[in-house]
Amino acid sequence: MFFYLLIIYTALIYGIVGERGVLINRDYANQIHDELQEVSSQQVVLENAKRHLDTIWSKEALLDRARSLGYVQRQDEVYYFSQEMEMDTGSTVTVPEDPGRQPRKKTGISLPGSFLIALVPTVLSLLGYAAIRRNIRKRQQRSFVYPHLHQ
Repeated sequence: MFFYLLIIYTALIYGIVGERGVLINRDYANQIHDELQEVSSQQVVLENAKRHLDTIWSKEALLDRARSLGYVQRQDEVYYFSQEMEMDTGSTVTVPEDPGRQPRKKTGISLPGSFLIALVPTVLSLLGYAAIRRNIRKRQQRSFVYPHLHQ
């Protein structure tokens, strides 16, 4: 009985908090969900960069950029201001830095650790079983000693 309980408790503990247990898999699922959201945001940045690249060589975009750098066409009127002004073209594309892939840490309790932890509930279960059984035997002995009380 001791070995059966030990095997059952070890399997339960390892299945819940072990290296491939339910809690670890839930953490991995949350991590995968976060990484998928990061990938989708990077795809949006990539689409914006592609759209910017497609329009950057158009005539209007080149003229806007030339004007922001101070170039003019022949028919344009030029105005000079006494203070320097910064012009924002709004065509800047920022790409987030890649922090690099970090390998997942192996977490959870190993099988030998689960085995050692399972010893505690196994011993407690057996002690509880022995106490209940001893209590039942005492009741049976009392009923034989005082049979007139149980009639």
